[in-house]
Amino acid sequence: MNEILSPIERQSFSTLDKIMDMPDLVEIQTMSYEDFLQADINEDKRKEIGIEQVFREIFPIHDFNETAVLEYVSYTLDKPKYNPREAVERNTTYAAPLKVRVRLVTYDINEESGEKSVLSAKESEVYLCDLPLMTEKGSFVVNGVERVIVNQLHRSPGIFFEDVSSSKNILDKHIFSARIIPYRGSWIDFEFDSKNLMYVRIDKKRKIPVTAILKALGLNNQEILKTYYEMEIIHINIDGSLSKDFDADKILGRRNSFDIIDENGEVIIKANYKITKAAKKRLVRANIKQYRIGIEDIIDTFFAEDVIDEDGEVLIEANTPVNEDYIELLKDKGINTFKVLFIDRLISDTAIRDLLAVDNIADFDGAIIELYKKFNCVTVKSIF
Repeated sequence: MNEILSPIERQSFSTLDKIMDMPDLVEIQTMSYEDFLQADINEDKRKEIGIEQVFREIFPIHDFNETAVLEYVSYTLDKPKYNPREAVERNTTYAAPLKVRVRLVTYDINEESGEKSVLSAKESEVYLCDLPLMTEKGSFVVNGVERVIVNQLHRSPGIFFEDVSSSKNILDKHIFSARIIPYRGSWIDFEFDSKNLMYVRIDKKRKIPVTAILKALGLNNQEILKTYYEMEIIHINIDGSLSKDFDADKILGRRNSFDIIDENGEVIIKANYKITKAAKKRLVRANIKQYRIGIEDIIDTFFAEDVIDEDGEVLIEANTPVNEDYIELLKDKGINTFKVLFIDRLISDTAIRDLLAVDNIADFDGAIIELYKKFNCVTVKSIF
């Protein structure tokens, strides 16, 4: 047991007899640190916790060609040079040398078959550091000063949303931000700028487009658009007119430049009439499958997917605004179906779509390189 630094003799002046002994209030701290070190436990009987767990997570360490492997065997804690009282008197740290036994194994790889054969295996004990030890009182002696560990309050893990609108905003526009705080790892902050473009900061570093994070996770432009927006199917008819598949969930509150008629030619909804809940019910009862639209009804929308011709050439990329020239191009190429984004302004906006339009990152590789650049990495290591 460690020697107590400053023992104090307690005297009781109470008139009542002592009913029970004072409990050890630092037992949790001392027992936790003993479990962390496992210094008095044989190497082959140690549990995979504390230092033992850390070493097993780090090792084995391979070289680039995997011809040499550094394996972990065990660790030992030698006796401290000074006891706690001597450490205070000598202005030094009460600590014990931590040594790790490792095994270096080298392999010979057959170039034809790829099989490995062991060339050599050597074990050696390596001095790692002086590990501070805890006294009986649950304290540490560092450079002759006795210190204790105090639990620190921190933000609870979770997702937090905040309205960060400036009081000087003349447009009275709300700007929101979000923060993801994990149990372990980096904090991630999402924020909008004045142009309604969304950016992300990792550990409060330089901001990057949020689409860079999505592409670094393996998503391409089409998958990002499909994740955040719904789609509508547009048909180019034989006579060159346009029609749209009926979707009861996407028609409420909209207007159509042509009359919507049923199979018998009866007008259900007149042209330019706002679709109300009652009108929507009439369309559902009439079992409308498709209805005619004009180019002006989709002129403010965007292509949801790449439009590819028979030869595999990309005619129109996803997220491109729809216009008359593109419609004529599709007619010339004999393409009679394409998809456009459905953006409901009441429940979503064009922030992600707008960011993709100005985002110069092409694919997964470009996104990984951009992340490394923003984190001020000197060299970019290829991990793909």
